[in-house]
Amino acid sequence: MLPLLAVLLCGGAVSALDQPRGLFFDLSQTVTGGTASELPLWMHANRWGLLESRGAQAVSRAALRGHQELPARPLEIPLVLRYHLVVLQRLNSEETPQAELNTGYGHLSWGSLYASAGRVPLEKGEHYSPLSSGSLVLSTNARPLRRVTAGLEWTPLPLTDGAVEVKGSVGHGWLEKDRHVQNPWVLERDAYLRVNDPFGWGLSIYRGLVQEIVWAGTNQDGTKRPRGWDNFWRVFTSSEGDADASASEQQNRLGDTLGMWDQGIVLHRPDFRLHLYHQHFFEDGSGFRMGRNQEWDEKWRRWRDGLTGVHLELPQVPRVRHILYEFVYTKHQSGPGYHGETGGWDNYWEHGQYRTGWTYRGRMIGPPLVTVDPDLAGSPIVHSRIVAHHAGLQGELGERTRYRLLGTYLRSYGTYNRNVPGDERPTAANPDGSSVRGDSIFRNGLEQWSFLAELGREAPLFGVSGLYGAVALALDWGELRADSVAVMLTLGYGGGL
Repeated sequence: MLPLLAVLLCGGAVSALDQPRGLFFDLSQTVTGGTASELPLWMHANRWGLLESRGAQAVSRAALRGHQELPARPLEIPLVLRYHLVVLQRLNSEETPQAELNTGYGHLSWGSLYASAGRVPLEKGEHYSPLSSGSLVLSTNARPLRRVTAGLEWTPLPLTDGAVEVKGSVGHGWLEKDRHVQNPWVLERDAYLRVNDPFGWGLSIYRGLVQEIVWAGTNQDGTKRPRGWDNFWRVFTSSEGDADASASEQQNRLGDTLGMWDQGIVLHRPDFRLHLYHQHFFEDGSGFRMGRNQEWDEKWRRWRDGLTGVHLELPQVPRVRHILYEFVYTKHQSGPGYHGETGGWDNYWEHGQYRTGWTYRGRMIGPPLVTVDPDLAGSPIVHSRIVAHHAGLQGELGERTRYRLLGTYLRSYGTYNRNVPGDERPTAANPDGSSVRGDSIFRNGLEQWSFLAELGREAPLFGVSGLYGAVALALDWGELRADSVAVMLTLGYGGGL
């Protein structure tokens, strides 16, 4: 599949390991428009920022990618270099057309070890990305960050005969200048353990810890936030800040730490693959500890905050090759009140110091089901307390024709202590529609439905070698966003150089 078709039909999930060797180019034009000023969710979400959320658009895309092996002597394992460059030119009614470097990185690997630098598309989680609603920590929703990363792919531990594998990575990233705290840094890390077939049933069991820590940067008054090697070590070890840090960071951890526990079970059979998984999100220590030293009912309330999914792969049934269902629940957030060591009012993806939250250039870095309004004063996170049912279907309608279907039912409950202009809805507890500490003004939730149908045809199209195309239809209706219907058309041409 050509790279842009992978972005369109696979949510941007393109593995560098699957790229053929050589040098390749890809040129395309995408046009989209709808019945409302804002596009339906699945028309623009989880596409690495290819489309903006608002307005009719025409996007020209030019991409260059390469894959080559470097001389390995005197090493027995060859060095493999991969690189990818994507430039976008976007035209809409709200902005002046300008070129944008969407993706640009180099990736060097030696066996299981690798390092990459640039605008690297990076997603975290073991879920099936093409149909998923999106990772709770790092999804495909926003434009790739600038980052440097080094890590280890799945590797068997010595003396285990492949029964136990590990993987992990550590990296440093940069967020943009146009934020409440300008140019902050991001420490990125993850570590996974997988046990293969422990009972002889074809099962694999895995668990991993993913963390993203926002730190450093420049305050609005021009003062620098704590940085340097000493503070890097505090961030790396999740320690409290020194005297130069804010009062809250001296009492808690330096920076904004968010992450998830990612675990699952995979059943492998010759004619199918079944994957059950759960991503438990946390924003602070109370969520990280998952209710340690709490009663079982409180442990359960904390643990269910996250994404729970099932993915069935049917390799012998091309027309229905992938079926996915996910349940997303983030309402608890350690509870509607502060309880000392057990936390409370976690307000996922937000932070009192880094008020722009876990967003990049106006888009959510985590799950796109969380509503973001970059024009909102204070934090742009409008709805972080959500309950959602999400389903996806993917398959082939012939040798080179692929389709993808997505459907989502969402109820959004705002955030703790949030009062959004235009949404002051009176309730029994709040007859004047005002916000009350510890309770959301969106008591009954705002209901929303979102759908996507997408069809793509690989080259050759119309008998022209290298020509490909895609068409998509998306719908939104409910209380959260304006009802809308939108269409997207893509025509592209690519090949080897």
